[in-house]
Amino acid sequence: MVPPGLLALLYLLLGIGCALWAWRAGNRWEAGPLAPVRWGRRRELPLVLLVLAVAAFTRFYRIGDIPYGIEGDEAKWTVEAATLAVDGQKVLDAEYHSFWLPVSFAMQAPFHHLLGPGIRAARIAVACFSLVATAAFYWLVRQAANIPVALIATFLLAVSVVDISASRLALVEAHIKLWAILAPALALAAWQRRSTLLFLACGIALALGLLTYETFAPMVGVVLVFVGAEAWSERGDWRRWAEHLSALLLPVILVAPRFTTYLQGRAEYYALPRRGLADPPLIGLARGLAEVLYNFYRQTTGDFLIVQSGPIIYPVLVPLLVMGLAYTLVHIRRYLLAVAWIVLVLVPVPVLLKAPYVRILYPGLPAITMLIAIAMWGIIWELRPRLKRHNAAVPLRSRLKPLLLGRRTTVDGASMGRLWAVVLVLALVALGLSNWNSYLYEVQDPPERQARRELADLVGEIAGADEVIYGPYYSEIEDTFYAERALLRFTVRSQAGPDAPDRLLRLLPFDAALAELSIQGARDGPVAVLHDTFTRFHTAERQAFAATLERCYPGAKRTASRFFTVYHLDVSALAAPICGSARVTWLTPEGGVFPAGQPVQLAWQVAGRSPTTARTVCERRLPGVVRLEAEDFARLAGWVEETRGAPGYSGRAFMVDDMHAQAVFTATVEEAGDYRVWARWYRTAPGGPPVLLDIGDHVLSFGAAEKIGHWVWELSGNLSLPAGPLALALRRETPPGQPYVPLLVDALLLSRDPAFDPEREDEWTQVIDSGEQPVGPTAPYTTSFTGEPGSYRCRLRAFAGDWLVDGQGQRGAGSAWLYFSIR
Repeated sequence: MVPPGLLALLYLLLGIGCALWAWRAGNRWEAGPLAPVRWGRRRELPLVLLVLAVAAFTRFYRIGDIPYGIEGDEAKWTVEAATLAVDGQKVLDAEYHSFWLPVSFAMQAPFHHLLGPGIRAARIAVACFSLVATAAFYWLVRQAANIPVALIATFLLAVSVVDISASRLALVEAHIKLWAILAPALALAAWQRRSTLLFLACGIALALGLLTYETFAPMVGVVLVFVGAEAWSERGDWRRWAEHLSALLLPVILVAPRFTTYLQGRAEYYALPRRGLADPPLIGLARGLAEVLYNFYRQTTGDFLIVQSGPIIYPVLVPLLVMGLAYTLVHIRRYLLAVAWIVLVLVPVPVLLKAPYVRILYPGLPAITMLIAIAMWGIIWELRPRLKRHNAAVPLRSRLKPLLLGRRTTVDGASMGRLWAVVLVLALVALGLSNWNSYLYEVQDPPERQARRELADLVGEIAGADEVIYGPYYSEIEDTFYAERALLRFTVRSQAGPDAPDRLLRLLPFDAALAELSIQGARDGPVAVLHDTFTRFHTAERQAFAATLERCYPGAKRTASRFFTVYHLDVSALAAPICGSARVTWLTPEGGVFPAGQPVQLAWQVAGRSPTTARTVCERRLPGVVRLEAEDFARLAGWVEETRGAPGYSGRAFMVDDMHAQAVFTATVEEAGDYRVWARWYRTAPGGPPVLLDIGDHVLSFGAAEKIGHWVWELSGNLSLPAGPLALALRRETPPGQPYVPLLVDALLLSRDPAFDPEREDEWTQVIDSGEQPVGPTAPYTTSFTGEPGSYRCRLRAFAGDWLVDGQGQRGAGSAWLYFSIR
């Protein structure tokens, strides 16, 4: 592997050599290969249509099946845009996205109305706009250079692996291609025609691009640099240029407040410290440039626009890119637009922030192909006269002779142009076929995308058959059914109508799914229960649920696919179960306070088969222990509630900091005294500062230890605390220049017992186990006990012989914990 620093040095030397060559070439190219060319429509139009046909093929061929998988953001944006367009409802983050980025929603809306809401319609929308943008790109390069260069550049863009991949995914980042090409094309046309109307159209294109997605932003600088330079060169005609610039800037100024406000909210995503900008400026610039250059050979950062380990453009074209850039820099007066396009897209974010993501480089891809085309056509033109001189009469014995030269048996100077045109075409065709092959066989379709697609297809097929769908899940974001709730509802709605999700879809926690199935029985008609074999956690529990389902419903028909298994239960199978579950719920309110010295009476009920016996288990929290869940803190800045990446947390979630984090909470200390303060945290990688914990007037810290990949209880300190309200705050500051390393916080625990260690023992101790006791004939049922003052929790298990089971196949149906206090 070539080190990025050495690669940057080699390209620096190549660039210097190309610049010297370009300077020596002088104006030869301007009067030769880059001079305006007049072709008749009969010659130009068929070639343009042929190139656009190639672009259409590479974008529309089996677009519903290639790629097969559905990318996560692709699903999210499609659900948001399609639901808003068709149903007028704002789901997920549509309220936020549709306000700040309305154009991306508007571009999809007609396709969802015409083709029906779905991923396929969204992909077709992106492909259509990509094709229109490719045609606009031909118009742009034709104005900037000439017809041959425009044909080559447009073909290179049509067969670019990156552009093919981006144009076949319904991702918002891909929608900017139209505006990223149309805006500079209109700017060039407006300057050439001195048309105020075209300048206004260019300004509108810039404004629409800003309201499509943030990665378009550098294109505003590209156009302003170009137009500003041309206005300065003609500053004597300032009145006309004042009119032109006013027309150009008016739409941009109108949307600028909205865009800048949105960009401020996204600033943390592009935060400087986490990009490692502690380097001295020149070293940081060199490293950033090296990373960007290295991506032209092998991607160093993953990106959802294209998943591959290979280069973002064909490696043999990279020297041509450098040559084209060197030539346009020497002749910058004519090619200022192309130079500004390359520099402003590649430098500010990819180089300075060391973030060479494809989605950030994507707006500059057309400029890259244009520079390559300039160099390619120039080299062919340079070779022609030399080969004419040295090959005035070279015998040709090839079988292609009649095709290339008619009946001639020698190559004279007049026929060399024709020969090299064929060579160029064959080279481009070979490049196109190679890129298409790379897209089909080298661009990856990750398993999680394929699982998402398989799930959507299964759910759509089942909904089309009007079967009720059960999707049991664990409330963790890694769980496929839980993570894809919105996609599943959208798929059912698309297949079976607006009311279908509420009627046909039952997404339930695992501990409630079997109970709901038993309670509903055959009332809803045939049922399909989805079993997730893809998600790689809680595997044993999932298998136990599937086994219990087969045991209770022997008439279920099992259909297995790659990632999921479906159990189809018809009405006869639902009507004759040999076991089942029930929903056990408490009627006593959560968090109640009972007087000490009196019996505590708890009421409960059962939905489903009536119980005959029940067992109650109660636990008491150890005296002098106060537990605080981190997700219950009020988040003032930086902290984010999360469930991904660290299974085994307590409560509903954990918290992860984001650069500059602060959260507060007010707890109640029942007894004054000396307390040991514990914190439960999780590190994903070494490095980064600890978390500071403010308790009253004291400051403690935790999370400095290099314990990676598991939850850790750490003793943070010892404090003497008074009884009553206690103010706490969690703070974490990543100093400027230090790399950002997240720290996950699950809970805090205060204990008066110096021997208590939450790493080794539980804070709860069992005080009551009633055993299996008969219950009354009718609900509500009650259970009672007498306990010492303290914090308690109880849960109950109901039995009906061996008929009642839970989702794991264990005898009985259980309730959730009920928390209360005795004082």
